[in-house]
Amino acid sequence: MSTLSSTREALRAGEFSASELLADHLSRIHERNGELNAIITLCEERAAQTASSADARPYGRDGRLLEGIPFSVKDVIPVAGVRMTAGSRIFDDYVPTASAPVVDRLEAAGAVLVGKSNCPEFGLDPHTDNLLFGATKNPIDVTKTPGGSSGGDAAAVAADFVSFGIGSDYGGSIRWPAHCTGTVGFRPTPGLVPGTGHFPFIKDRLPTAPNSASFFARTQTIAPIARSVDDAWTVISVIAGPDGVDALVSPVALGSPASVPLSDLHTAWAGGDGSASATSEVVDAVELAGALLSDIGMNVVEQAPPGLEECESIYARYRAVDGLDLHRDHVAGREELLTSTMRTWFDRVIEASVGDVLAIAAERDRVRASVLAFMETRPVLVLPVANQDAFTVGAADFDERFRTLTPSRAVSLLGLPSCAVPVATSAAGMPLSVQIVGRPFHDHEVAAVAMALEGALCG
Repeated sequence: MSTLSSTREALRAGEFSASELLADHLSRIHERNGELNAIITLCEERAAQTASSADARPYGRDGRLLEGIPFSVKDVIPVAGVRMTAGSRIFDDYVPTASAPVVDRLEAAGAVLVGKSNCPEFGLDPHTDNLLFGATKNPIDVTKTPGGSSGGDAAAVAADFVSFGIGSDYGGSIRWPAHCTGTVGFRPTPGLVPGTGHFPFIKDRLPTAPNSASFFARTQTIAPIARSVDDAWTVISVIAGPDGVDALVSPVALGSPASVPLSDLHTAWAGGDGSASATSEVVDAVELAGALLSDIGMNVVEQAPPGLEECESIYARYRAVDGLDLHRDHVAGREELLTSTMRTWFDRVIEASVGDVLAIAAERDRVRASVLAFMETRPVLVLPVANQDAFTVGAADFDERFRTLTPSRAVSLLGLPSCAVPVATSAAGMPLSVQIVGRPFHDHEVAAVAMALEGALCG
């Protein structure tokens, strides 16, 4: 499977056309998507028109960074004129009339939308399954989960249906599917990429601004799943930046990974977040990543930031008082259409006062300050993505599915950028990834270290 850079070079050299590239990907989709169920709305005619337009121009002459590159979009992100269900029977016939800014930016850069990818209902489950389309399978082992909630994108990338996928990450929904499928998932700093239009921020079939008071909006970020760190970084460079609608986005310029002096980035690794135990295979993978970074000249120690073990408890309480109020208007009167998972979510919502919410925010801010103080001298962390490899479908109940993602949720709570990179394989033959974590808006440092780790693994 090719990377974005090699595909761009081949297109530029005339080795194949954008239309031929698309046909190659579509053939794989037609051959295997019936088994994997990764793409649930195929945009074949739209894709063919975009690819044909790319072929009509001298390739690469107008700076379109993703010209002719096939991609998918998670079904919680709107694309004008394309059905968007958020994995729910409630939205079975919903067709937005405008696209999210991230989609507009990708298409303006020449990327070819192949289709919408499957997700759990409302994107709120670590396993990708719903009552509308059914379950997505893991291309590596169809008995294992592809992760969630961006499991459709991860499966599509792993099966070479697309070159990259656009999903989103609230508590690990990019990093965990990447971990399950051996792909790369890059969660940028919240506030780098506009979340405009991401479900539930829709009204009258139009994308709307995320609610800036919401923990969900402040924590979640739209993000790519790709085949390499460089691929993911290229996509982020296209979709980042203010859109004039999402008030949470900061006008921060992306730094260059190539300019980062790795020897200056002192690093700490830990085998978990301290709130739940990780398997020995997971801990070994993190230790391996630390050793590889040390071998290339980085200063690496085993040490967990103080306060990391408190994150899971704070995240759970924040989610309980905040996470579903945004969905009530969409669901009201149609609760019987929800999955059992979503009914469990709603049953666990806690009614809280403003004072209660402020108290939880204060706890989060205290822990965040502690971790950021630690990162002044150790600006890069290496942590597990999850506490185990991809679980067998049906083997984990609601609480068990969520418990495996405590390391990812800690990073989400803290508002830190993170990149999931596969480094090893479990005894069951499934990928094991680590997350390279950096300071807010130092995403280029995360990319630099993740690229270096990737290079060390290849070398």
